[in-house]
Amino acid sequence: MRLRKLNSTGAVYVEVPHVVIPATTPANQLAESSVLASNDTGADISTVLALTIVRNAGTGNVLITGSSAAFVGHILIEDYGPSSDFPNSRAIT
Repeated sequence: MRLRKLNSTGAVYVEVPHVVIPATTPANQLAESSVLASNDTGADISTVLALTIVRNAGTGNVLITGSSAAFVGHILIEDYGPSSDFPNSRAIT
């Protein structure tokens, strides 16, 4: 997964660690990943951000859905405080 600036072909801000889902996995497979990204430019991010998902092999769709309480899909973005507290976070500039 890649967090990009503006649209699906924009500059990559952050590449989220790989999530491996075996080819034999049934539908509604849980996949989790997280990354800390920091904006320490001193200004708010005022552009659109886009999340893209890349397959390394095979065909088919990858969807983020939240169709029921059992199969919730979401992307959580939250303020985690000063970037200086997280020196290994990935910079968004």
